[in-house]
Amino acid sequence: VKFGVEVKRVMKKVLPELDGAFFKLLDVESADALRAKIKTGLEAAYEREAVSKAKQEILSRIAEENSFEVPEGFLAMAVESMLKPYRQEFEQAGEADAEAKLGEVREKIKPVALKLVKEEFVVDEIARRESISVEEKEIEEILEALAARRGISVESARAEAEKSDEPGRWRREIVRNKVLDFLFRNAEVQG
Repeated sequence: VKFGVEVKRVMKKVLPELDGAFFKLLDVESADALRAKIKTGLEAAYEREAVSKAKQEILSRIAEENSFEVPEGFLAMAVESMLKPYRQEFEQAGEADAEAKLGEVREKIKPVALKLVKEEFVVDEIARRESISVEEKEIEEILEALAARRGISVESARAEAEKSDEPGRWRREIVRNKVLDFLFRNAEVQG
């Protein structure tokens, strides 16, 4: 087999000059100010990441240290939800033994699904005990932002979101974040 290749264009990346116009574009006065701005941004990102990991670790520990049975139906739903991408991939690839492979994946996914379901039960229980809930204005803010991004009315955004139960997912996410914030604020660090 022979292939022919024709080069139509060769491009070279040209970096901008570090001059006043460049600094003005980035809303800084000098290279040192730019470095300081980048450093501050990176530190803030690292701190957010560390706090996020700490919150998740607290929730994971609570779920691990509190033994309770998870209803088999919830676990089965979680496993099947996690299997969807694998099922689609196997079907698209035309795998002859897709069900056997899905069975293997199912067994590997089950412990992860169990952990996630237990964490959701813990979140629900903490939310119930601490009266953590979602205010309607929080959903409205999400809908307004969605409408602005898509350039549609809030009513249209609401109709679209409700078709796929997005508000339900948003409520779960808001409650989860509030519970994680609550746990982080009230955690006692040992060691």
